[in-house]
Amino acid sequence: MRELPKSDIIIDINKGYALRRIGTYSPNAKEQIVHTFIPLNHFCAMSPATDVCVFGALWKKANVVELATTITSQHTISYNSDIVSSLVGKDITRVTQHHPNDIIKNKKSIFHLVNNQFYYQRSAEKVVMTLSPNNAVDNYSDIQRIRPSSIEIILKQIRSNTIGFECLSDIDLKLFLTAIFSSIDTSYTISNIEDSLNTFAQLIVGQSVFGLRYC
Repeated sequence: MRELPKSDIIIDINKGYALRRIGTYSPNAKEQIVHTFIPLNHFCAMSPATDVCVFGALWKKANVVELATTITSQHTISYNSDIVSSLVGKDITRVTQHHPNDIIKNKKSIFHLVNNQFYYQRSAEKVVMTLSPNNAVDNYSDIQRIRPSSIEIILKQIRSNTIGFECLSDIDLKLFLTAIFSSIDTSYTISNIEDSLNTFAQLIVGQSVFGLRYC
């Protein structure tokens, strides 16, 4: 919005279109926060020394702890990690106060909150990761590699100071992107997950990872 020319008529000779400005465009962008909830399940029983599990085991007044916050390179001037962390933290408080605990606390699978709507898979499916064709083990078609748990992938990303979407299976990622784009453009359809994810990545200002004690 901020980069639009000030003239009332926009003409692009190369692409062959003309647009007329109608109304007034806001110079301020409104942040939309998207939440993805990943239950820890039995992770802390297997890795009790992990920071998030140590936090969950201690008796403290706080029910939420911030694990990491990253800012995308194109937004480092306008935003910082404290701003993103504060925005996400306030919205987490709003969500936990205004939504029933049985949705957040008792859900056993990954789910997303987009534009105040919950999205999740109706039936849980076991996900396996196929091997690369370059891998010698791939010659044995009956051997499958179990996909690491989402929380294991996230903790690995935090240690490398990056937050990506590898923690989501293809099924969860398609559901996530469908929820995102349906709130932006109802006519948009997910035909290619990779292309859709690249498009969504251009909209991201920053990302935060929080641990909820009761989740």
